[in-house]
Amino acid sequence: MTQNLKDLPNYIDNRGNIQAVLESCDIKSISIINSKLGAERATHRHLDIHWILITKGEIWIYERPADSEECPKKTVLKVGDLHLTESNVSHTMYFNLDTEFLCFSDQPRDQENYEKNLVRLPVSLKSIYDAAPYQNG
Repeated sequence: MTQNLKDLPNYIDNRGNIQAVLESCDIKSISIINSKLGAERATHRHLDIHWILITKGEIWIYERPADSEECPKKTVLKVGDLHLTESNVSHTMYFNLDTEFLCFSDQPRDQENYEKNLVRLPVSLKSIYDAAPYQNG
């Protein structure tokens, strides 16, 4: 699921504004992640859930259900997009621009907990998508 900040509640008065981002959720970790043009990361799936908020650049995220053989879905995430990755959704991120994003997780993301809640994939979902016959008409 992807939403853009402009579509979320924004409380404005003469002092400025307060932009709603995440409501009624249990956040245990917030990370700032920077990725360089051409980088690929996150070829895995999590047992927890996480949200990413794009603050600079763009992410091409490729996703499909865990253990699925279907062609991954590609979504282009732009500045202001807030994207939820559900538990057991395999994904790969590709950065066609220098990019910065925030990652909000419902579980601690120290290295030990991160590895416990992660299943690495043997192949990039981007490479599977790129190798699939053209499907967008």
